[in-house]
Amino acid sequence: MLPPVEWITQAAMGAAIGEAVLGKKLGNRAMAWGIVTAWLPHLDYLLAAPFPAWLDLYIVDGLGQSLIVMGLVAFYGGRGLARLWKKQKVTHQEAAIFIAGIWAAYLFREALTVEGVWLLWPIPFGRICFPVLPQVDLLLTLPLVFCLLKLSLLRTKKELPMRKLWLTRGISLAGAVVGLGLGLKWWAHDGFRADLAKRGISVERSMESPAAWNRLLWRSTIQCGDELWVGYRSVFEMPGTPVRWTVYPIRADVLTPLAGEREVKAALWATDGWKIIRPNKKGLWIGDLRHAEVLDWSTRKTMVDSRTRYSWMLDTTRDGNRLRKIEGHIDPVEHFQRMAWRIIGNRARWDGNPRLSGVPGSLPESLMVHE
Repeated sequence: MLPPVEWITQAAMGAAIGEAVLGKKLGNRAMAWGIVTAWLPHLDYLLAAPFPAWLDLYIVDGLGQSLIVMGLVAFYGGRGLARLWKKQKVTHQEAAIFIAGIWAAYLFREALTVEGVWLLWPIPFGRICFPVLPQVDLLLTLPLVFCLLKLSLLRTKKELPMRKLWLTRGISLAGAVVGLGLGLKWWAHDGFRADLAKRGISVERSMESPAAWNRLLWRSTIQCGDELWVGYRSVFEMPGTPVRWTVYPIRADVLTPLAGEREVKAALWATDGWKIIRPNKKGLWIGDLRHAEVLDWSTRKTMVDSRTRYSWMLDTTRDGNRLRKIEGHIDPVEHFQRMAWRIIGNRARWDGNPRLSGVPGSLPESLMVHE
């Protein structure tokens, strides 16, 4: 399920759109209905619950992100809301715009995270993904929530201008946060590209995204042949500062015996190609490298164990639901402390001799590093 902060972010965006579209006619009820409507795209979690894990991936990663689904819900849901708000003279068109606007805000935000969106689902069209925002984003959420709370206290007609003012402030702050992310992404992108150019590395595809919970440390994932390279850089580093790259072999050859399995296809679809694969006595393990790794410095002082944030294990010895999702969990206190040191340039507190761990049935695997 979604982290609590992400639910709050989505609710705040829905409340803001609700106020903008129907605030004059419904008052604070527009924000309340906006909050409820903002969670409609996430009903795919409930719809996917009865299905096996492989089918769950297609439903959760696609159903709520589809423009087709959005259009149908806006059209037919708009009819129902127009009848409900007949006394307030809300038209079918206004109600449909209300739903579509909130849903579109959700899609826009998702497109700016590493998750991305499949706008034409179920058509297998490329995912739109331009990571600018962390998945859990307090910098976007808290100012918007504060402005909406101030707005909710203004209820009389005389206070309508102040309602507009606080709504404008909230939307402007949200826009400024997105703009900040764009600027920092551009700065980090230039630094990563400058480092790769010095090394003479040919990149097949790349993705820069904020590290977990912040915009001051950025992560780049690049594909070079059968390898994924992962590097970090702080926004306080100059473009000429070298990047330390950790190399994760993809090992696509491991897929061959099981490439036709429906579970494997679903897991690969979910990773959007940013995957590493390892064999297992019972089947196959697929790790997702779109998200920042879960790092563990507790094994040895000179080492750091790296686990994928999300991965899937295919157990061919089982009947029925053969795919199992595995989530990596961090020590938040240590992670925040080491991240803070890395942001201000202390690499020793962050770097170490990396090992890939968390692969079921396998010992930690030493990883190559390019300094």
